[in-house]
Amino acid sequence: MATSAFNTLAGAVPISFSEYPIDLTREYFYEWEQRQSGSTMPPSPAVDFYELTYGPEALGWTYEAKVHWFPFVRELIPSLEPWQVSHRSRCIAMAVSAGRAFELHHRMEKMKGYKIKPLSDRESRECFEAMIHRTLQYMTFDETWIREYLKEHARSSFMPGHKWGELFSASTQELKALFQLVKTNLESLLRYEGMWNHVKFNTGLRARSEGITSIRELYRVSFTRTRIITFHPALSTWTLFIPQKAVWYRAVLEDIIKILHARPTFIFPYMEGGQTYIKASELFKDGREFKAVDGSAWDSVAGVILGKYFRGMMVFLGGYPMVASGISTTSMLDTIANVVLNRDVDGVIIALGDDMNYFGCRYIPRVAFAEYQPNDTAHGTILGVHFRPDPLVPRTSGFKVTSDRSTAMRPLVVDEDIHGPILEGYRRDMRQSILWASLLTGQVGEKGTLLEHISHMKGSEYMSTAIEDLTEGTLAYEQFELADWARNHGLKAEVFM
Repeated sequence: MATSAFNTLAGAVPISFSEYPIDLTREYFYEWEQRQSGSTMPPSPAVDFYELTYGPEALGWTYEAKVHWFPFVRELIPSLEPWQVSHRSRCIAMAVSAGRAFELHHRMEKMKGYKIKPLSDRESRECFEAMIHRTLQYMTFDETWIREYLKEHARSSFMPGHKWGELFSASTQELKALFQLVKTNLESLLRYEGMWNHVKFNTGLRARSEGITSIRELYRVSFTRTRIITFHPALSTWTLFIPQKAVWYRAVLEDIIKILHARPTFIFPYMEGGQTYIKASELFKDGREFKAVDGSAWDSVAGVILGKYFRGMMVFLGGYPMVASGISTTSMLDTIANVVLNRDVDGVIIALGDDMNYFGCRYIPRVAFAEYQPNDTAHGTILGVHFRPDPLVPRTSGFKVTSDRSTAMRPLVVDEDIHGPILEGYRRDMRQSILWASLLTGQVGEKGTLLEHISHMKGSEYMSTAIEDLTEGTLAYEQFELADWARNHGLKAEVFM
């Protein structure tokens, strides 16, 4: 018997199309401003607990955080380079619903100043058709994979009020029916290519954190913006039926490179996984000139770059087509736009979404929406890992008050009152904290370097945040002699106890 969640999903998947885009910007603004919802994150491996008081200001919000760092943090800092403390350190990650309106307004103002060259209609069509045909090729009904996907994403929403875990009870026949609906969507995207989807995307929010440059007990932070998540089952159910994601990803991007006659040698972390870091180490050892660049308002920029024939996959916000941030092809579409921008570059590029890491490139595009990152360049930063000064023993940097893991979000109520103090703790095995500390030194316990450990990571669109997963997963439970590790780094073992 079909569950309510399954019926809701199956009813939402079929997609329709229109000659003109649906612009629901005003409706979203009103909806976001009316909601009194928000979120924060639990403490990072460096923090025992924190006390949070927050409330509204005339424009935006402010919070005061009293942070109780673990004792080992003070002990560890003198053994690190100063930039490892000041670079990429972040305060509490926090989100409020109305902050999405500020975020979209900020994005719209940026887009007005950008001069973006889209793909020609011919190139846009060829790239779009290649992506859809490859997706159909790799889409298959594999119930073992489907059940595994549902378990892995059990706490994530496929629609407001419904999570993937609710589909555990769906029968084989129901899942097969869903598979056919998703395939029909892909065929419809080809049939109506060049038209806009007639879909009202669901929206969510993701916390952002403000930078800090020193370790203190008390922080007072003001903020206005919250990341916008856009998703819809019509476009977010594809990977439920693509068990070979890395192979699919490779096939699509290889087709795109051929169509565009792209000149660089691209390294795609989604496909290469941890081997990306091995290749980066070799490039740094070879002395290749390195520059780090990040895209700005990239989901909106990419929506324009990809051109007319990708319209059926876009959410239309603020007057621009935008890559939806919570669909099956978000990272792929953002990376395709990266390839388009850099197709005439000579050299090697490590590319993931809006991350552009150039090695030995005599020319790189000078556009306002691709911003040079001087600190990441100076420290040889690739997806959260720094390869300078020693490419053989790369290290991490940054002391974060809260975790990066989106699945660990904590809800908050946000209205006109002052709230708090909220006491946020996290029952953490101290071995996780010890291992996190070792990532900053580049030596993971007694069993080798950070580079050796991360070289085995699987490919993911979240490679830069996956480093934290090293301390949460199996690596966290590998045994090593704490006293020996601490002694090797001039630390007192007892501060970790």
